[in-house]
Amino acid sequence: MQDKEHTNDDTSNRRGRSPRAAFLIDGENYFRAVAEAVRKAERSVLLVGWDIDSRLLLERDPDGPRLYELLNDLAKERPDVHVHILIWDYPLAYSMDREPLQMISFARKTPKNVHFHLDSEFPMGSSHHQKIVTVDDKVAFSGGMDLSSGRWDTMEHLPDDDRRTAPNGEKYTPYHDVQMVLDGEPAKALADIARERWLWATGHCLTPPEKTEGDPWPDSVTPDMHDEEITVSLTIPKYKKRAEVREIERMYLREIGKADSRIYMENQYFTSKPIKEALASRLREPDGPEVVIILPHTPTGLVERLVMEPLQSEVLDSLHESDEYDRLKVYCPFSDEDGNSPVKVHAKVMIIDDDFATVGSANLNNRSMGLDTECNLDFRPVRSKGALTNFRRKLLAHHLGISPERLEEEERSGCTMCECIEKLRNETKRLRPELETRNGPPVPVDPEFARPLDPAQPGTFDAIMDDYTGPDNSRRGYSGFINLGIVLAAFIAMALAWRYTPLSEYADTALLLEWTNRVRELPMAPLFGVLGFIIGGFVMFPVTILIILTAGIFGPATAVATSLAGSLLSSSLIYLVGSLLGHDAVKHVTGSRINAISKQLGRFGVTSIIVVRILPVAPFTIINLVAGASHISLRNFLMGTVIGMAPGILGMTLFGGQLMNALRDPGPVTISVLVLIVALIMGLGFVMKRRLRSIQDPQEESINRDGEQA
Repeated sequence: MQDKEHTNDDTSNRRGRSPRAAFLIDGENYFRAVAEAVRKAERSVLLVGWDIDSRLLLERDPDGPRLYELLNDLAKERPDVHVHILIWDYPLAYSMDREPLQMISFARKTPKNVHFHLDSEFPMGSSHHQKIVTVDDKVAFSGGMDLSSGRWDTMEHLPDDDRRTAPNGEKYTPYHDVQMVLDGEPAKALADIARERWLWATGHCLTPPEKTEGDPWPDSVTPDMHDEEITVSLTIPKYKKRAEVREIERMYLREIGKADSRIYMENQYFTSKPIKEALASRLREPDGPEVVIILPHTPTGLVERLVMEPLQSEVLDSLHESDEYDRLKVYCPFSDEDGNSPVKVHAKVMIIDDDFATVGSANLNNRSMGLDTECNLDFRPVRSKGALTNFRRKLLAHHLGISPERLEEEERSGCTMCECIEKLRNETKRLRPELETRNGPPVPVDPEFARPLDPAQPGTFDAIMDDYTGPDNSRRGYSGFINLGIVLAAFIAMALAWRYTPLSEYADTALLLEWTNRVRELPMAPLFGVLGFIIGGFVMFPVTILIILTAGIFGPATAVATSLAGSLLSSSLIYLVGSLLGHDAVKHVTGSRINAISKQLGRFGVTSIIVVRILPVAPFTIINLVAGASHISLRNFLMGTVIGMAPGILGMTLFGGQLMNALRDPGPVTISVLVLIVALIMGLGFVMKRRLRSIQDPQEESINRDGEQA
């Protein structure tokens, strides 16, 4: 198998023969197989994932090793083995669900030949979502499962199973996923992908391991296929000098279009419009294929419910409308007959006509098709006839709560896949139609609001910032943060001067504090605060200073509400003025910058407003005027303003409140907190500067994959 740089949708360099391949359904089978293979490593273990937890108990028995213990035993027994662990450098919002301080944890628990790194080399909003384990470049695992907590389960998915416990001691619900293990050329291709990811993330290349004599195939796994050609398909977002790769999306569209009699799919999400349109087109055909989709009962987590649930409901409703011949069935699995214990479906599987299959990490959402990094295994068995039929029956039977033999018996009687499912699910009541299981009224979120949060490519944020990173705008973007830090530092200097310099003779701090108390106690004081924002907006008074002053007068909750209401009303009125004046008149006020800003606001809508509120590319009043003179709707303008300004208002309110604390009770603690806040803002400016520069000046490293990376 020849290796080359991933520059386009060309899978030929990642297609090859696998002497052995097997399907690993659910965590019990996968985690055991990984432990068995890793124990046999002689030179190299590569672990790449969305998340990896060192505390993971791989085999659920009293003496079973945790992941870090397994790696420690391996490293001590074979000092020449090097383990490289690479996971997504996730945002803070995910930290509650992950192992605390992973980088420190792995470094503390494991020896020097276990290397751990967080991968942040992605476009904004993207994540590393591939799940790959390789041993000595000989055996590899890939699919939908991370070596993380909350994934282990048996195929029985018992409603109550004490073994289904996370490392922190919490119980979790039944969990279904699918992984594959294989060897041969595709295993080498997966190892090359892992090394390439390491190079991108760290700048250091890993050479392939020397040839070894042993066979790391896991003892507990019997191959399902022999000597079959398997293709590794990828999603890679465009970033720096890396070209976009959308092989997985192309594969889905191609194979759905070729389906003859049946399409079976399992996935965590379904929001992809192109895949929805491909299925809808087949459902409208009089003699098209049956379509069965297995989805989880409901997305888990607040973000998933606010984003994926409304988009998925929209997609599924549209598919049902296209189902003119009643060939679409969408089900949710449960582990009990009463519907009280839903199974979390995390698998990413599609089987076409029992002739073609894909198993991987890619969800059927937009971001998996173009924003996140993904990895799927695609194959059309030639020598292993019946392998995909057995695989599909095993999946369906375990969702139905019956044996694969029972399902085979029904299918051999002549009923179609949908007819068999309908007959058998009524007996066990464990597979239920999705329309019947939706949790009461839908989440009250407009899909138009959720859509920008499930983008199909990194253009939404990165392209906007890229447009602001020209010779002038790049400097303007990050210098706005620096200027903000200077303003806040000036406030601190003023507070210190009032207390510790001769100015204290002329500035009575007690009088100032008394004045703020009197203003706060005025009838309808917050309304006057809102009015101040409106007037300040029209005279181009810095909105940041208004927010800080508001925080100094009111308590935290009132200050946030007043600042947000004032900012929204001021924005709306200036927006309306811009709308009435029109493009040419506004240009006289804002200068030539209106063309660049207006173009981006109109192009990206809500997302652009969010970005320009976070990234200070122009004054508050200018943005409002230009938005009004652009084509963006008032609704989208206000939505973007709320989302973009809320974090800043919270931060400035914290600063303003702390400033007043420093005036009331100056001391090392209060002053240090103020200085820390300014340092954080200045640091944010520096990070943003580097971010913009990294987009403008992509890394020059090239990747040579002729056996080694250079």
